[in-house]
Amino acid sequence: MDTTLILIGLILSIAGIAGSILPMLPGIQLNFLALLLLHRTTAYQFSPLLLRIAWSVTAILMVLDYLLPVWWTRKYGGTTRGSTGATIWTILWFFLIPWIGMLIWPFIGALAGELLHGQTMKKSFKAARWSLIWFVAGTGIRLAIAIIFTIIFLNKLY
Repeated sequence: MDTTLILIGLILSIAGIAGSILPMLPGIQLNFLALLLLHRTTAYQFSPLLLRIAWSVTAILMVLDYLLPVWWTRKYGGTTRGSTGATIWTILWFFLIPWIGMLIWPFIGALAGELLHGQTMKKSFKAARWSLIWFVAGTGIRLAIAIIFTIIFLNKLY
């Protein structure tokens, strides 16, 4: 049973790293689940403090992932349509041009959403720029935390 939990945990850790970049996978949540599975084995136990910290980081990132893009976009003159456009195109980039589009499509989506809302080009561009900045920053933060969780997982195994 321990071997099964460890293997599933390894798969979840790898999927968590991928999910920190891909918008369809819940990256950090998968990494946290991997830690919990390893904790459920008889051979590898984490301290309750580490699990609470990991859970707190996971919960905070989940909330910030939904709130900060909207807040940043609005702070710099964006509207709900700009945020919606950025979100839709962030998901669609994976199917269109994955690695090039990863940076281009959220920007284009926010810009299009703002322009369709009747904003000026200058205001739309500013909101789209900040939407892109948050997308890049958020992806970097999620990737860093996913790697840290994976390192904790692997460190416990060895």
